[in-house]
Order: sequence, then structure tokens, then C-alpha cells
Amino acid sequence: MLFDLPDLLQAEHAGRALAFQLCKHNDKIDILVDASLEGAAALAAARHLSNLGQKVKISLADEKMKANDVFLAQLKVIDRMKLPLVQANEKALRKQAFALDGIGLESKRKARGGFAARDFLSAKHPGRWDKFFSGDNPFIAKARKEDSLPVDRIRSIDLAAINDYSLPGICLMENAGIAATVIAAEMLKSAGKPVAIVAGSGNNGGDALVVARGLLEKGESVRVYLLGEGDKLRGDARVNYLLLRNLTGGIVDILPDDEDSLQAIFANAKLIVDGMFGTGLTRDLEGKPARTVAAINKSGVPILALDLPSGLDGDTGEIRGCCVNAAATVTFAAPKPGFWLGEGKKMCGKVFLADIGCPEKILRKARK
Repeated sequence: MLFDLPDLLQAEHAGRALAFQLCKHNDKIDILVDASLEGAAALAAARHLSNLGQKVKISLADEKMKANDVFLAQLKVIDRMKLPLVQANEKALRKQAFALDGIGLESKRKARGGFAARDFLSAKHPGRWDKFFSGDNPFIAKARKEDSLPVDRIRSIDLAAINDYSLPGICLMENAGIAATVIAAEMLKSAGKPVAIVAGSGNNGGDALVVARGLLEKGESVRVYLLGEGDKLRGDARVNYLLLRNLTGGIVDILPDDEDSLQAIFANAKLIVDGMFGTGLTRDLEGKPARTVAAINKSGVPILALDLPSGLDGDTGEIRGCCVNAAATVTFAAPKPGFWLGEGKKMCGKVFLADIGCPEKILRKARK
């Protein structure tokens, strides 16, 4: 199954894959773009490469064409990051080889010594996800206690990326889901049974829905269970819900409320992805969420928690009523202090840190 993603997500996804391929080059990477969807993917790649410490130079082809809206959105982020951007003329372009070609399909120019963005956007190209499963992944690292930041400061990182750099929040969600999919795929040991993905109504649930899409594209059997009605999802999580529901039909269900049904669902899974509650949890879990946590913990199935295990206070490590006992946690932007405090040390399992594409300047400022 290969999803026909909206242009914005397609460009972000392709840009992440391109950066994955190019990030180990020692020399400066020259990137040629025009105002097309291919150009937008190449700009997304430039942003990710820069965040990884790679030097990039972007040349904008002088072509008389209508700018793609997604290209303009990515260009605004590049401009606010102050990445090197020059206007290139055709004569100069003929003399220079570029590592990354972000020219639209109507161009007859071929990439020399590198990659063409169009190859990562093609609906016939099955490798969008496969690009993230070979060798060391530069976007995922082992979380370190000394890098942890308070929850409110981590929230400010996301807000700064969205408000100060005009980076669409759904792109951050896509990158979080891509990273979590890599971890989830590595945790899969058996065949036959489905992966059970539990999604709440906020951004944590949206991350889980991206993971569902990623595992489906890799050929895994997946079932998605929502804590509440899908129509109650909001913002970027709702976009991902509609994308998944409209393209897959019957894999999305509402979680039942009784303990026997919950236990039957989770006992029949080969992996459980916990995307119920993230850092926004401000109350003790009770009722249906608490029964769901209990059934997950009783299942004996490996659990991957997204950002932090549902029910854990990210700052203090306190358990809010009850808490998912995860085998692994993939956290986003920065680790939370609660991973190493209180009950957090035994509830998180192995903790991985995922880069979600925020400009590196924001992260450095948050750590001061």
C-alpha cells in the first residue's frame, strides 16, 4: 500500500528521505530548485541537512513559472533560517554539477553526481519509507539525561518552529511519525498478528496515526483504535485521521469500554503503539483511559510509547493515576526530565530521541 499524500506532506517526506541519503557527504551540497513540488522537496531536504550540520547552498533556477504553494511554504522557512540562497542563471547552471536536483518534471536536466527530488516524489517509487531503514539513522539517537528539558520549554520549541519560522505543524508531526515508525519496525519480531495502535485526540494521537500509515506502507498488518470519536480529533491529528480513514477504510475503530474486549484486542497484537496522552496530560487517568492502560500492561506484548508513556508526568516522573509500562519510548525534540525521575526510570524502557525537523537554532536557544 502506497499512500497518495497531500503535496505538503509528500514534499516533507521526500525531503527527509533525500537528507537521509545525502547527510554523510563531507563537502558542501549544492541544491538546484525551481518553484515546483520537486523544488519544495529539495528545500525540505536543505532544511534537514542544515539541522544535521551539513553545509548547503541553494540555487533558484530563473524559470518563468507559477510558484507551487508548497514550494513557497518551504521557501519561507528557508528564508527565516537564513540558509544560503542565490538566483542562478542558465549559463551558470550548465557549468556546475549539483548534488541534488529539485527541478520539476518538465525539465530535461538530469542530476549529476547526486539525487533527483522527483525520484522521491513519484507514486511509482516504493522506497519512500525504505530510505529510513538502512544503516545508522541520523534522525534518531539514544536519549541522554543531560539533554533533557522541562516540558514547557519543549513546547516552546514547537511553537517557535511554527510561529517564528513558519514551519507547518503537520510537517513536525510527519517527521515524528517517520522516526517512530523506524523504532516500531525494529521492535517487530513475529508475523501474522497485527500491530495495535492506540491514538488519543491530540497531537500524540496524530503521531500515532502517522506511524500507522508508515507501517502499512511497509506491508505490516495494522489496527488503529481511537480513545474517542474520530470527529473529535483536532488540528493536524484530524488531518492525519481523515487521510488514514479515507484511504484504508476499516482499519480504524473506537476502543471498546469493557475490560474483556480491551484485553482481547491487545493480547492478539504483536506490538502496541501508545499514542494516547503526551505532555499535555494534566489530570490523573481514570475511566476508559485507565482501563485501556491496564489492558495494555496486562497483554504481555511489547509496547512503544510515543513522546512519553501515557500517564507519566514528563517533568517529575510521577504517575498520574496509572501509566503505560513501555518497552521503549521514542521522544521528540528533547528528552523529558521525568524519564530519569520517580517512576519514569522503570516505565519508559529504552528511550530514543527523534529529530522532528525544528531549526537547530531553536534547539540551541532552548538549551541555554
